[in-house]
Amino acid sequence: MAICQLCKKDKKLIKAHIIPEWAFNFLYTKNGKSKPLIIVGADLYTKKRPIGSYDNTILCGNCDSLIGKNYDEPAKDYLSLRNITSGDVVEHLNHVDLTTLKLFLLSVVWRAGITGIEDFAMVSIGAYKERIRELIYKHIILNKHYVDTRGYDIIITRYSSKKHEKIVNDLICLPYNQRMDGVNYVCLFFPNAYKIFIKLDQRPIPNDLMAVTVDRYPKTAIILPLGDLEHSGDYKSLINAVHKAKN
Repeated sequence: MAICQLCKKDKKLIKAHIIPEWAFNFLYTKNGKSKPLIIVGADLYTKKRPIGSYDNTILCGNCDSLIGKNYDEPAKDYLSLRNITSGDVVEHLNHVDLTTLKLFLLSVVWRAGITGIEDFAMVSIGAYKERIRELIYKHIILNKHYVDTRGYDIIITRYSSKKHEKIVNDLICLPYNQRMDGVNYVCLFFPNAYKIFIKLDQRPIPNDLMAVTVDRYPKTAIILPLGDLEHSGDYKSLINAVHKAKN
């Protein structure tokens, strides 16, 4: 028995995934066997994690189940390729409940920020631990239909790669803090080449980025294409990490 970090009750805790297990199901073959999985951190830290990272010290079974039902499972569908349509400059993520998507991403940031396991040492969320917990608690424990997610600006981006498509699809990067234009974010990565920036900062983001934040438009989220992975600043880190893990 221990204190659940969401409901704050003394309960039996269970093995709770930080990144949902479905994200790693993309890495399974048709016969159900897992492929070699390399998880990479921003500092080239690598780990083999066939079913992802989990922590048995943060959530009770009921809270973990509610997070899964309300956030993790809907997000599995939201982030699938079939919901993406291409525009002239940006892509559009359609058929998405934007509040649920935002709360899902914030819940992953929160889980990464409260766990003490080594894989998520690159994430620090400070006072946002309690602020995000309160949002999630009100929404899925107290069943509040509306929770105020304003101020948590989220930018969804996505890589492409013709030369290294397998690397893009089969490699998951661990989340980490990043500072851009004086504003603090946590970066999350998901299959299908998503790189998602979640702002944890009181300072506003630049106006040009505000135009592509998740809740800028109703019923659709903008995806900002990052171009070929090979031409990105992440490319060298990813390739070096893959080579490091193979040695």
